[in-house]
Amino acid sequence: MRNPDREKIFRFKRFEVANHISAMKVGTDGVLLGAWALFRREGIGLLPPARILDVGCGTGLIALMMAQRFPGADIYGIEIDPAAAAEASANFRNSPWSERLTVTEGDFTSVFPGAYNKPFDLIVSNPPFFTNGEHSPEAARLVARHEKTLPLETLLSISSKILSPQGSLCLVLPADRESDLKFLSVANRLAVSRLTLVSTVPSKHPRRLLAELRHASVIEGGMPTDHLSLHDSSGGFTKDYHSLVKDFYLNL
Repeated sequence: MRNPDREKIFRFKRFEVANHISAMKVGTDGVLLGAWALFRREGIGLLPPARILDVGCGTGLIALMMAQRFPGADIYGIEIDPAAAAEASANFRNSPWSERLTVTEGDFTSVFPGAYNKPFDLIVSNPPFFTNGEHSPEAARLVARHEKTLPLETLLSISSKILSPQGSLCLVLPADRESDLKFLSVANRLAVSRLTLVSTVPSKHPRRLLAELRHASVIEGGMPTDHLSLHDSSGGFTKDYHSLVKDFYLNL
């Protein structure tokens, strides 16, 4: 689920993302997470997030989507790769929301939780999630893609400490990490409060999962789980996916 054409400038309805320096390019995973995080959650009594953190922000795509969706929020990105952090900073400056977007170049495991003196209402991350197989020969791409650089357990452990009491952590992961995610959530006093399994077409097994985690102490009831297919049998976008991303993609 990536951007196969590797455009140097990816244009959305209200902003543009330059992605010719960052090792990880604009792709479907990032767009999915940016559109899905807190999607249609207003009805359960939660206020819109005032402070948002994008962990491993890359080009800044998800942070920019957050700025569009939540006009009252201050959005912070952290990115370990200097080139990607510089590209995100440029994308932030060139956006309509530059005064609300900030990027920090650094390692999430050492910069946080002490970098900011207030908790975050929403943390989003499209984390590096490959746990085995050959490592990429490109150092920057290895950092961006392989979990060795930011283990899921570490991401959850730090996030649980810097989330506000009613805050949410939203992630996109391979579908086969569901059991790992649930186990590690419990170990860090978090709980999966919402789960969407994502497949390319209805007839195929899910390839990705979108997960929302919150402090276990505030969770009431079960875990809503649904399925999302990106394309229908004719190759077009499904109605659900269209509804999710229509505010962002140019041609929708």
